[in-house]
Amino acid sequence: MFYLIGLLIGIVIASVVYTLNRKASFKWYDWVMGVVILGLLSVGTQHLMSSLAGFETSAAWFGFALFAGLAVILAGVEWRLLSTRSKTA
Repeated sequence: MFYLIGLLIGIVIASVVYTLNRKASFKWYDWVMGVVILGLLSVGTQHLMSSLAGFETSAAWFGFALFAGLAVILAGVEWRLLSTRSKTA
């Protein structure tokens, strides 16, 4: 489980470094949404692993779909905000 969370955090850090090197402009709410997205993915992964360890497969996948689905929706909104901001600049 710690491997998956570490991998997720590493991907996020690499993405942030890549976008900062491209001179993208971030607002304060971009950082807040990024932390919320990372938190939702971490909670979803934790819920999945712990529920599978407790032999609750349907609860595991339902909880993971809930948390990861919210994270994907927020990531899409954030991507849309960043892409429109970069087009106008």
